[in-house]
Amino acid sequence: MPNGERIIFIPESESDGLPLRLFSACRRHCQESVIRHTGAPFYQILLVLSGHGRVRLGDREYPLTKGCAFYVSKDMPVEYYDDGELCSAFVTAVGDGMDSVGKYYTESGFLYLNGISCELYCENISRITKAYHEGAEAGKLSALTYSFFVDFFENAKRTTTGIEEVALYMERNLDKKLTLDFLGRVSTMSVSSLCHKFKDRYGKTVIEYLIEKRLSYARTLLLSGEMLGMKEIAVSSGFEDPSYFCRSYKKRYGKTPREDRNSSYQKEFTLTNVREKEVQPF
Repeated sequence: MPNGERIIFIPESESDGLPLRLFSACRRHCQESVIRHTGAPFYQILLVLSGHGRVRLGDREYPLTKGCAFYVSKDMPVEYYDDGELCSAFVTAVGDGMDSVGKYYTESGFLYLNGISCELYCENISRITKAYHEGAEAGKLSALTYSFFVDFFENAKRTTTGIEEVALYMERNLDKKLTLDFLGRVSTMSVSSLCHKFKDRYGKTVIEYLIEKRLSYARTLLLSGEMLGMKEIAVSSGFEDPSYFCRSYKKRYGKTPREDRNSSYQKEFTLTNVREKEVQPF
């Protein structure tokens, strides 16, 4: 792999007073594994130029190969690993203005893209590093950095809108019979394209995502205190077969639905008794 290029770092004193400031940038970096348990004090976009690795955010993991990229907000725990000659390009920024931009485009603080044009983004990074080496004013660097992040977010919005619409449709129709063929029509994509892009976006298959949401909704109903029957909860959550519902529930939560409900009520009963004893007069 070619040697990485020098990373530029911008001291805060050089950009005082700007709402959005370039912090660092590099057009080609021999990427090492990074583990940030408490996040970093900057906002970052990282692009993969070659090699392979993975990025992990909580229990979600995404592949990193050529054409993949991710954005992560400041102070957000993240891990990314070099699994084989991983080469990256990146831009980082700081400032309250960056906080506003990031929240405008994504409330989660994380975005993952696949199939982007590395060449185009590297050209934009080159403009930033060239301007820095030519002694550009801090305001110019700030404008180029702002443009880089907004371009990335707008591209993400165009790429993920169809996939997010499918996810939202599923969440609003959990009790309906949803097939891959039908969801493909909802997304106006082929089933294979939908499945591939959905897993890239969410780190799990369409069916895994759907079952996870159905089980989460079922647990909400189960513990709501309304004493609904198991069959009613299963059907309301989109499970036609109550036995399959119970098996799936236990696999995810470690208890059958009935055990989970009884355990929850027992905890509530115990807590109520403790509180009553605490207020008893001497």
